[in-house]
Amino acid sequence: MSADDGEGSLGLKVRLAFGGRRLAAGAGMAALAVAAFGPGLAAAQAPAAGGTEKPFTIGVQEITSYESNPARGNAENAAIRGIKPDDVTFSPSVTATYSHSVGLNSLALNANFGYDYHARNNILSREHLDFSLNGNAAVGAFCSVGGSAAYNRGQSELQYLTVDVTQNTIQTYRIEGSERCGTSSGLTESVSLSHASTQNSNPTLNGYDVNGVTGMLGYSNPTLGTLGLTVSYDRSDYSAAPVAASATPERLDVTSVGLQLTRPIGARLTGTASVSYSHSADVARAGAPIAARDFSGLTSSLNLTYVASPRLQLTGDVGRRVSATLLQGVGYAVVTSADLSATYTVSSRITASVGGSWLHTDNEGRDPLLLVTTPDWQELTTVFARATAKIGRTSAASLEYRHLQGRSDLSLYDYVSNYVGLTLSTSF
Repeated sequence: MSADDGEGSLGLKVRLAFGGRRLAAGAGMAALAVAAFGPGLAAAQAPAAGGTEKPFTIGVQEITSYESNPARGNAENAAIRGIKPDDVTFSPSVTATYSHSVGLNSLALNANFGYDYHARNNILSREHLDFSLNGNAAVGAFCSVGGSAAYNRGQSELQYLTVDVTQNTIQTYRIEGSERCGTSSGLTESVSLSHASTQNSNPTLNGYDVNGVTGMLGYSNPTLGTLGLTVSYDRSDYSAAPVAASATPERLDVTSVGLQLTRPIGARLTGTASVSYSHSADVARAGAPIAARDFSGLTSSLNLTYVASPRLQLTGDVGRRVSATLLQGVGYAVVTSADLSATYTVSSRITASVGGSWLHTDNEGRDPLLLVTTPDWQELTTVFARATAKIGRTSAASLEYRHLQGRSDLSLYDYVSNYVGLTLSTSF
């Protein structure tokens, strides 16, 4: 149950699971990819010579959704939280987008400003704000620089909180800068710096700041792709614990060394794979009931995209990582994930997609006093189906179904929930 279970990556897949909207999270992930891989990805996204500019657009969006189990836990969990089943949520928002690309130079903005109104559980009603900005620029003939920023604010999804916390506004931001130099045949290198922060309105949850640096030195050629040695370091500084004797550490340091391969595999299959040996060490607070806790082992990421036909595209990824956690009394989280999806273009106006995901979180170094309320591990399995239709030139409608099943070593967090959402949007 880390705050990262859910959103961007530099060699390792990172999810953002802070609740609320995922619009800017997805855009932010693309931004980080542009910043990380520089000219290659930017060139793939660039239009034909001379470039075209999409005008800045303002739009409105309404998501009306139903969920059978918004508590994301068993009946006892829902009773403790005071959450009623079968909730309908209305989520109106104003959107803004901008995209411009010329050659290797690009700039993109996505923003969503809205409010989630829960008809039966007003305690969960909250504003949702999402913003992302990313850009890439060529420097000379062989180098590029990139930058990105993302900000998100909304109600936490309850499967990421223990039963003693229900109402929480979580706010995250991330800024990143990178540079890359290389050619299609020869040595290549890249360096990125990042700063991120996660803060909560509920004082019993951890807040933390993360500062990171990643470097890659590799070799590229048209046959091999790009093979590189990667080194990364992330330092997570936890906010002051509300309880002096809390087992929450003062900080978490994660160092990783590994290999990364990015290449096309035939005309239809492209992929990125990385395997690293990671070591983490947390620094225990003075008077903490648990000493420092370490992790040493493999972390990895595999991302594949297969274009089966002009209409059908398959994507899949798996990963394992170490991250800071929202939960008090836990040292860190080890998160393993897998996703698979298929998107089919039915016509020029209609697309459909199906897929599923699996997420397993191990909460390492729990405080013995929290064993009854804080799970040792949790799993979330999700399957989904979605259809989207364009209406006219600037409007669209989307219908989505999701089936979620949560499991844990504590029955409080076992649940099944069904979600149906209808999205209507238009831009001006």
